[in-house]
Amino acid sequence: MKLLAGIALLGLALASSLTWNPTPRIEEVAFRPNGEYRYLFNGQVTTGLALPNTEQSATRIQAIVILQPVDERFLFQLNEIRFGSIQEEFEPHKLLPFERYQLARIGQRH
Repeated sequence: MKLLAGIALLGLALASSLTWNPTPRIEEVAFRPNGEYRYLFNGQVTTGLALPNTEQSATRIQAIVILQPVDERFLFQLNEIRFGSIQEEFEPHKLLPFERYQLARIGQRH
């Protein structure tokens, strides 16, 4: 939970636009010393009652995560971040496609 909150706050701090490359290049499949690692992160937080015919509310984040080992530390960076929100009836246990979300605009000061 702390990781998700940290990622969300870091995303707000780093994001400056809603431009998104629909086909990000994510090539890493194994750990290599002194390498750079890219991963596609998809997160969704859903609230509401899991009952038939009830509305759910959800927030979604999608970003490319870059990890770089430096000495005994890792540099952590989020690129091409986008946020969205939705409030309607849907299956709360499934990750919804981003096209169903209303994109949240993030200003320069974040």
